[in-house]
Amino acid sequence: MLLFKSSGLSNQSPIAFALFGTLLSTIGNIPVGHRFSLLSMALLNKLNSQDVAGEVMYVITRVKCLVEPLQALNELQTQAALASISAGDMQLACVNRALCCVNNFWTGAKLADVNKDFRQAINFVSPTHDISNVLMGNEAEVELDSLLSEQSNNNPRQLMLL
Repeated sequence: MLLFKSSGLSNQSPIAFALFGTLLSTIGNIPVGHRFSLLSMALLNKLNSQDVAGEVMYVITRVKCLVEPLQALNELQTQAALASISAGDMQLACVNRALCCVNNFWTGAKLADVNKDFRQAINFVSPTHDISNVLMGNEAEVELDSLLSEQSNNNPRQLMLL
């Protein structure tokens, strides 16, 4: 607190508040953690901290999912991916893009739409040559292909395995 009083807030301050909110939520103080997440987003906008915007949005989605419907996170995750690209952080952009796809699956989007989103994410990830993300995406693509095939339509238990 003394540092803030003597030096003020920096462009990196929003990520500090976001991480602190995540820490509080992790140890069980979800309401206060959520308030710190909201504070970090407000600071992000006020300070125009574009260099950490993608990271802040990524971190606060981890808290927001505890208090808000998952459907509400899709727009924020999309914004996080775009902000990460603007900041030149392609790895975080890939992570945000992949999380948006996973979130679409868990929120009950049509499987054909989820499949399309995953394929677009794989195309987005592939040029970055981040092999771990590419492999994760290809694995997800194979699973989605099996879900969408006629064989899986005849076996509803296969859906439960995911």
